[in-house]
Amino acid sequence: MFKEALKMKIEELTKEREAVFDQMEPLKEKVSFLYNEIKALQNKLSCIEREEIESPEMTDDQRIAFYLENDGDTKGMEHFKAKEKFWQDQGLWPSGYYPSIQQQGLKVMLYTDKRTNQQTIDIINKVLPHMKTIEGIDDTRPNIKVFGIFEYTLSEYGSYSLFFDTDREEWIVSIISWHRRRDVYVTKSLEDVINYISINHSYDGNDYDEDY
Repeated sequence: MFKEALKMKIEELTKEREAVFDQMEPLKEKVSFLYNEIKALQNKLSCIEREEIESPEMTDDQRIAFYLENDGDTKGMEHFKAKEKFWQDQGLWPSGYYPSIQQQGLKVMLYTDKRTNQQTIDIINKVLPHMKTIEGIDDTRPNIKVFGIFEYTLSEYGSYSLFFDTDREEWIVSIISWHRRRDVYVTKSLEDVINYISINHSYDGNDYDEDY
């Protein structure tokens, strides 16, 4: 008798579950419709904002703040392309985003002949005040602002980053390799660290990485 009771209960709950699914179907369609409507309106808003930010009346600081904002939503392909072009024109490369601070990730890309060094220094000085501090990846540097480094090994030996330690006001070239981080170069001078990267971790550098 107990076995039959269990079967009846299973059948009863199954029918109840199917009835709930039937009730949910119109709601799923409504959610999908609302999502598409929201996306369409967001794309229109993004176009308006982009036209405003590119007008001659806007300053570089306003454009930097606008394109630095990133909550993980592309806001449409046109916005993505405009954002990518803006940063590349400035001498930086967009690369992912940081969910904790909702800002765009940026990379530097330097060359051994130092042809982009000054442009990179200038844009970093402009961007840095707008960047939010993120928690460090270990206790040694708890408050940092981060730039990736686009270098010739393409992270074959480890992932390089350029940190600005807001507590110590230091610039650091850091490498993460085999889940361990260490400082490769530390200086108080932005010019020094950019010069170091262009010589040792440029995009067109050597085939061997001595920091590995």
